[in-house]
Amino acid sequence: MSNFTYTSYTSYREDFFFGGFTQFQFNATGGTIDDPVNGILPRLAADDTFQLTESFTLYPDPLDPSISVDLTYVGTIEVGGELMPVFESIYYGDLYLFSQGSERLPSTLNEAAIVDGDEFSFAHCFAEGTLIATPDGEVEVESLAAGDLVLTADGRAVPVQWIGVQTLRRGFAHEGRAPIRIARGALGEGLPRRDLVVTADHGMILGGMIVNAGALVNGTSITAVPRAMLPPHYRVRHIETEAHEVLLAEGAPTESFVSYVGRVAYDNFGDYLALHGAERVIPEMTLPRITAARLLTPTLRARVLPADTADAKRAA
Repeated sequence: MSNFTYTSYTSYREDFFFGGFTQFQFNATGGTIDDPVNGILPRLAADDTFQLTESFTLYPDPLDPSISVDLTYVGTIEVGGELMPVFESIYYGDLYLFSQGSERLPSTLNEAAIVDGDEFSFAHCFAEGTLIATPDGEVEVESLAAGDLVLTADGRAVPVQWIGVQTLRRGFAHEGRAPIRIARGALGEGLPRRDLVVTADHGMILGGMIVNAGALVNGTSITAVPRAMLPPHYRVRHIETEAHEVLLAEGAPTESFVSYVGRVAYDNFGDYLALHGAERVIPEMTLPRITAARLLTPTLRARVLPADTADAKRAA
């Protein structure tokens, strides 16, 4: 079963005196949530998404399993550029945010910012068919295996440690979580050399920064793939190397797997354990990460802005 790995969670309790929700509990231990099975539509379980009414039991104290909180999924919220699932305590009404990032969550929660019922997916990788640079030329990502060599942007050949495979359901591709299509040449200097499709959280390396593909959407040359264009189920892959590297996908610099989101959500997590015995930590490279369009620098914004729009802005 696929599950969601988080680094911390924060609960918020309604403040009846001042109004709104304020932080009630913070837990930085981290853990995993199995994709719930007890929602209205059990057939949607194990699909790498949370849907409305799916529920699970949280054990906040690993040393005392008698303490538990029953939570049900209610929607999504964006905090600091990170999209997070929101769960509600079934009996107490507290709200819980589960973060995959490293930043402590805010002390208050704007309930109005929650997108009720919005489906949340936890996947980020390359679409099948993506050409990856290797010492012997470009190969499709699905043909790579552990032990194969891939090229880094600075010309080194590094071995693949593991290829994470994840099967996604078309229903996950709602606004904000759909795969991103980067058209040929959209990143400048003729890159990518062919249309490149990655998931929204996958990082492209631009201007000395890691930029999540979802932050680059401009409505023309970089777009979210419409749900109607996706098959009912499709697979994505991510390339793990010894370190967090800059690889070349369709000629464009892009990141290799970094372990802060974990590996348990991948179809072949068992294969990973068979190869390596246990999950290992891969520190992120020392480049700033851009997770939302509003965080783009003026230089990057100009780089991905359609030419006709840029001309109109200069003429104004």
